[in-house]
Amino acid sequence: MPFGRESILRMGEGDRLYVDWTELGDIAVTPPNGIQYNTVTHPLTPIPLVCQEIELYVEGYSDWYRERVLEANLAGVKPSVRLISLMISDAFG
Repeated sequence: MPFGRESILRMGEGDRLYVDWTELGDIAVTPPNGIQYNTVTHPLTPIPLVCQEIELYVEGYSDWYRERVLEANLAGVKPSVRLISLMISDAFG
């Protein structure tokens, strides 16, 4: 579902692992030893998620699925997935 939240993990230079939760603009930077040593922070401007977008998404699905999605306590903003991926690429090549 395009409006849910998820963890994003990317490997970067020096076998560093970059981890983000798509609700936040903070990326944890962790080397192979597993001890987080840095955080990349980027202030995000929330993009509102409007009801019409959700209703368009559930069109064509079963009544059961449509009801579950419409009843869900979805965040009022879109996830930051694309921005986080771009941040990692730009910051760490």
